[in-house]
Amino acid sequence: MSPAPKTSPPILIGGMSEAAFRRAARLGDGWIGSGNTPEQVPGVMARLDELRREAGRDRLPFDAILVLAAPPEVDLLRCLEDVGVTSLVSWPLLFTLGPKATRDEKRRYLETYGNDIIAKL
Repeated sequence: MSPAPKTSPPILIGGMSEAAFRRAARLGDGWIGSGNTPEQVPGVMARLDELRREAGRDRLPFDAILVLAAPPEVDLLRCLEDVGVTSLVSWPLLFTLGPKATRDEKRRYLETYGNDIIAKL
């Protein structure tokens, strides 16, 4: 790679298995979920925290990135942040609006998302 990065790129480990959680806690700079429900998230984050403590890595920075299997709502996103989620992956517009959405429909959706969700966080 040229130019070489000045620092090592972060290693993010994905998966919902116990082995994936152990790898993320022991070796990763973060974890990526795979379509988690809001009800799953507190338990997953608690498990990752426990495994990171056991690995002596609980004081290091750690990203938790979710693909949330629920519509985004401000209160929900605040709750996720409170349990340690650092980022979300947004569903593609193909899934949220469908394959025949017009450019105007996409623009309106993104403006609404910006005003109703992002601006309130």
